[in-house]
Order: sequence, then structure tokens, then C-alpha cells
Amino acid sequence: MTLEAVKERAKALNIRDILVASTTGATGVKACRIFQSFNLVIVRRHTGFKQLNVQEKRPEYESEILKSGAKLLTATHALLEED
Repeated sequence: MTLEAVKERAKALNIRDILVASTTGATGVKACRIFQSFNLVIVRRHTGFKQLNVQEKRPEYESEILKSGAKLLTATHALLEED
């Protein structure tokens, strides 16, 4: 799995800060389980990215991410193209 490979490489390079993108939160939850001893930040898209006033991150995933001690960052997609 990619996250496991990242963990091993981060350990080898003494990297403690990990940033993971996760739209619904599923990948964020997986990352929380793998990077337990790291400073982990899960990045999600801003509310309304696909639909007005809707946050794509599922509440149950958000809760699990925050309980794990990881940080959650909500940000606007910097590379979004306009039609």
C-alpha cells in the first residue's frame, strides 16, 4: 500500500510531518491508522466545492480523524480551472 511505503520512507528520512489529501475522509482515516506517531494533517476541500453549502467529508470520518489526534485542514483548491 502507498501509505505504508510513505511511512517507511518517512521513518528512513526522519520525517515527522505528513500531509494527506482526502475528499470524503476515507483515505484520511486510513492514514490516521498508519501514521499514529507522526504529526498528521488531513486536507479536505472547502465546503461548496461540488455543491453549494455541502462538505464532502463524511461526518463519521471527520470524527475519527479528529479523535486520532490528526489535524484537519479545509482549503480552497488552488489549481481549480474555470470553465
